[in-house]
Amino acid sequence: MKIKETSASFVCLSLWNNNFQGTIPHELGRLSRLRVLDLGYNKFIGVIPSNLSGCSDMEKLGLHDNKLVGSIPKDISFLSKLTNFLFASNNLTCGIPLVLGNIPAMEVFFATKNPLGGSIPDTLGHWKKRSFSIL
Repeated sequence: MKIKETSASFVCLSLWNNNFQGTIPHELGRLSRLRVLDLGYNKFIGVIPSNLSGCSDMEKLGLHDNKLVGSIPKDISFLSKLTNFLFASNNLTCGIPLVLGNIPAMEVFFATKNPLGGSIPDTLGHWKKRSFSIL
């Protein structure tokens, strides 16, 4: 995937339920004005790119119902405007990073159907508005 300079002004990229395969392109992290990235219900594999933290205006990140593996990147905590983080139904492990509790705007956090392991961090209690499902 090639991201052109004009693409950097995208604010919403919704590509859910398209049977896309392969890894999530690292180039998406260069879309600094992106507010919504919804890649749910596809067949993406591999890890969540840590450079998605370059999307500093991100409000919704939907990665649910794919085949992602590995851990949740700690760099996601740099997305201070993130209100919705949906990554249910993947194969993510290594627990929930403590630093995710530092995202002040977080409202919806869905982590169901992942073998995360570990415990639920106390830091998630820092979220002012919250609706989370971690089963």
